[in-house]
Amino acid sequence: LTALRCTDTVQTEHQGQALSCVRGRLKNEDRETVLFPGEIPPDLPGEEDWRSGRFRFHDFAPRRLRRRARGQHVRLDQAIEFLLGDKLE
Repeated sequence: LTALRCTDTVQTEHQGQALSCVRGRLKNEDRETVLFPGEIPPDLPGEEDWRSGRFRFHDFAPRRLRRRARGQHVRLDQAIEFLLGDKLE
């Protein structure tokens, strides 16, 4: 199992307001972009919200690695150890 980190969290300013955004390379594009993912709704969205197209999720491509460079990952190894470690002893 593996997981690659495809984006970075960055701060940007829009109309004088600081926003937390993600920066990465969208799948099938050759350039990096910065996107504001939106606010987290206070309540779990209902079924109609999911079907309405209210939410759009973008696919990000893995970072391009320099030769002999190691990629960042999201510590999935620690999650697996936590979940399965005692079963493998």
